[in-house]
Amino acid sequence: MTEEIIRRCKDGDRDAFRELLRIYSPVIQRIAGRMTRNPDWRKDIFQIVVETLLKKINHFKGESTFNTWLYRITVNTSLRYITREKRHQHEEVTESIAGFGDTERGFMRKILLSDVMEKLARLPEGYRTVLSLFYFAEMSIDEISLKTGKSKSAVKTMLFKARQRLIYKLQRGS
Repeated sequence: MTEEIIRRCKDGDRDAFRELLRIYSPVIQRIAGRMTRNPDWRKDIFQIVVETLLKKINHFKGESTFNTWLYRITVNTSLRYITREKRHQHEEVTESIAGFGDTERGFMRKILLSDVMEKLARLPEGYRTVLSLFYFAEMSIDEISLKTGKSKSAVKTMLFKARQRLIYKLQRGS
């Protein structure tokens, strides 16, 4: 069913695109929501992903499942958006900090999250994908294995190495 809808989308059928969005909107919303925990950002990311889908649906070759392809678009869009917004927030908060305890604690939390998301975005795609699936999509090792086509032991190894590399980047500040 999805293959037929995708084929029709590639042929420019707007009704098929609407149907594709009807089916996959919850997936996009869930991923963006889990990654950002911010309803406004989730809406913005959703809009960007829809625009990207409209532009790039012809690039989908079927080498992976559509769900996996869409997941990668959504995760990458979310990471770019979060990094950009955190940078913007960092500038705003820096300008407005007046030494209040709660504001300072919130400011430090935002800086830390911003730093983590920025470093995560710089990891190789395989590591970024495994970490995102595990922590943001809250998938189990088994689910990640099925989604990526990698063995469970390979997923565990990648997850371990990805964590180590992220920790190293956070400690080094690079």
